[in-house]
Amino acid sequence: MAERTVAVITDSACGIDPHLAADFGVYVVPVRVVIGDEIFADGTLSEADVLARMESGASVRTEEPHVQALSSAFTDCANAGASAIVAVMVGSSLSKTVIATQTAARTSPIPVTVVDTGTTSMAQGYAALAAGATSVLGGTADEVAAAAQSVADGSVSYFTVDTLEYLRRGGRMSGAVAAFGTLLKMRPVIKVGRNTQEVADRVRKTENARRTVREFVEKAASGMARPAAAVGLAGSDPLSQGLGIAVNGPTMVSRPPTSLVINSGEGMYNATVADMPEAFHTVYAQVSR
Repeated sequence: MAERTVAVITDSACGIDPHLAADFGVYVVPVRVVIGDEIFADGTLSEADVLARMESGASVRTEEPHVQALSSAFTDCANAGASAIVAVMVGSSLSKTVIATQTAARTSPIPVTVVDTGTTSMAQGYAALAAGATSVLGGTADEVAAAAQSVADGSVSYFTVDTLEYLRRGGRMSGAVAAFGTLLKMRPVIKVGRNTQEVADRVRKTENARRTVREFVEKAASGMARPAAAVGLAGSDPLSQGLGIAVNGPTMVSRPPTSLVINSGEGMYNATVADMPEAFHTVYAQVSR
């Protein structure tokens, strides 16, 4: 395997399993979870804990990683021998993480290229894994960043919710619309990507909305050369609920990122597919043996 000189960093909004991130050499910086006056690093509270706090009516939100945490990550990478860093971050329309990363990059001991993925969850995660694989196989900083941006731009990601309450709380839906939607058992199917969020469909009943998410993603995958998919279900295992995705490539179960769970609540289902570079499939075949 070629000598690796480019470090890859992402934030925990990506939803990558920590062991998989390590296999691909991706350094994950946690976002901050703010509950009332308390601040926690993402991952220190279980999904069940976060959902319970939300259910109790506590104020729960996420914030971008502190600039100092990002600066420390950059220094760690330099001390480990990296000559450059590619930071693959949650979309700038969804978080201030890109701004914090750009601020930290100004004082980094080695050059940092910041990739604004324009998305979150495993669409961002697959962009980071593509970057990690390209780096592991000896890619330059420009090649690593280009791999991440290409996957992020070409990814397809949808989610739906089991309740409209948390979209209402987060200001993404008015109380009147949420009440009307609840009365009719309507569920939005929301597409995320390229720093936009749009309602792709409105479907009656949760099970129908979840099926629509799967159909959208599977259709997108059918036009991809080397697809990889991911599914996540807040509060449960999606595969046990029959919510897997049928694609001609690997499918991962991803823990929905805390930021998405906070804005969507228990029962939020999300699915992603990305057309991955050959480097990803090469490394994935090695680490999944």
